[in-house]
Amino acid sequence: MDMLIHQISNQLKQNPKWLLTDTVVLAVSGGVDSMVLLEILNQINTSIEGHNKQLVVAHFDHNVREDSYLDAQFVKQKAEELGLIYFVQRWENPSMSDFEANARQARYRFFAEVARSMDTNVIVTGHHLNDQIETVLMRLIRGASIRGIRGIQTDYQLPVKLMDEPKAINLYLIRPLLEITKEELYHYANKYQVPFHEDSTNSETAYFRNRVRNHIVPLLEKENPNVLKNIHGLITQSAISYQAHLHDFWEEELHWLSKPNRKEWQIHVPYLEQLNPAKRCVYLMIFCEELLIPDYPQLSNEVPFLLNQMVEREQNANYSIQLGGDWVAVREYDTLFIRQGTTDHAYENGKVMLQELNRWYPLGESAKLGFFQEDKVTESMYEEAEAFLTVELARDESLNFSVRHRKAGDIMRLGSSEQPFHKKINRIMIDNKLPKSQRPLQWLLLQNDEIIWLIPDTKSLLYSPQQTDTINYVFLFQSNFD
Repeated sequence: MDMLIHQISNQLKQNPKWLLTDTVVLAVSGGVDSMVLLEILNQINTSIEGHNKQLVVAHFDHNVREDSYLDAQFVKQKAEELGLIYFVQRWENPSMSDFEANARQARYRFFAEVARSMDTNVIVTGHHLNDQIETVLMRLIRGASIRGIRGIQTDYQLPVKLMDEPKAINLYLIRPLLEITKEELYHYANKYQVPFHEDSTNSETAYFRNRVRNHIVPLLEKENPNVLKNIHGLITQSAISYQAHLHDFWEEELHWLSKPNRKEWQIHVPYLEQLNPAKRCVYLMIFCEELLIPDYPQLSNEVPFLLNQMVEREQNANYSIQLGGDWVAVREYDTLFIRQGTTDHAYENGKVMLQELNRWYPLGESAKLGFFQEDKVTESMYEEAEAFLTVELARDESLNFSVRHRKAGDIMRLGSSEQPFHKKINRIMIDNKLPKSQRPLQWLLLQNDEIIWLIPDTKSLLYSPQQTDTINYVFLFQSNFD
């Protein structure tokens, strides 16, 4: 038995997804990598016990060469020779803008349709070691993270959304050639007379991958012929290290990380402060990679380090940093908030500044606070509001209002005008029987940094409703609205 067949057979025997499925879809372009893979899998499937699978060939014609149809015919003929089911699809309107990304999306959508029709979700591709090195170099050039340096994964789950499906289909990708060089594949093809087509577009410099493949990699190999193996070793070490840290991250993240709503993450600073600084930084990197990027795809590589600085900073613990786009990080004493939606209101030292009249300000995902002139508030607005606060101001008095969460030591003026007193906000929350877990999420309305309303229940003495005709402004609070 050829060593390459033996190596791939042993690898597949250790893959649970391969072992448990009856049908696999093989992505075949017609190039040397996919044709060698097709030959080897067919050999394994027909001659080695325990590998009896239904192989299905899928070819996607990217339609960027006049003769691309010849590749489709070639793959079709080979599948017929082997007695395999095959599917061929032509990309009728290829998008030349960001071609590589759009082509990948169209290709995997086709694979998902084939998999669905064959009642499977397992796709086998011919990605090899050269593809792996090229991918990592491309990511390094564009800007890579510790997760990205792991490169292409041997096994990978990819969600693909189809037009007629309400939910994405999860494809399970198996890449058994990732440790094999393209030179080894050529050697196998020549030794066993495996036919293949060379894609003429592989030499075109219009594509980023081609420039890396044809210019950068040869320069590296000129310096050291073993550079591909060396980079592969680094990728493997990085993947193992990341996986170890990821395991610890999932064990500990419940102690310091929460997501009260879809557009906000909260980090409990004291827990991170007691960690080893290097471990803390790695955890913040993993948080960004695994959890924040799905919400915030434009996340830059500097964000984990900005968050780490906010955790470490002891002086002036209440401040904010714009993270780019409409995301902001806000430090409020022991809590670090990472929020979306800052284009809708301004943050200053951890506060939402109420800078405009006659509008609503979002508070988290399911609440909002309105700041209106009295004559702009309708009867229905009062009826729909969960609570409201009326404010009387002199005409020349500034509208310096803001909203924030509780800080340690916060107090509010209560009582009557004859017997005023101050009471801690935390004590008020306890008396109001507010659950401990909800206290950090409660909103406070301030004027000139004095708390005038613990929303929605408690109002300061200063702003107790008065029987007067000179009320000028109204704050409306509404939660659980549609």
